[in-house]
Amino acid sequence: MIRFTNEGEKYLQVSQTLTIPLPAGKTVPPRPQLEDLNGGWGNRYQIPPQSITSKSTLPPLIKNRQTNAYVTPSEFLR
Repeated sequence: MIRFTNEGEKYLQVSQTLTIPLPAGKTVPPRPQLEDLNGGWGNRYQIPPQSITSKSTLPPLIKNRQTNAYVTPSEFLR
């Protein structure tokens, strides 16, 4: 690219882009980081799996309770 200075002098600016492969056998390519993919947001179209809790927060239901006793507090809020 030929350029001119503020004083009107010509000068030449040269640039060259080369692709250089990684050395084989001595190094491992770097692992992709989250910042490299979608500006750190990752794959927004993929929904990450949620862990399923097997422990229930409610006590098991007692069906057909056959008594005329008063309701316990845990049964009252059920």
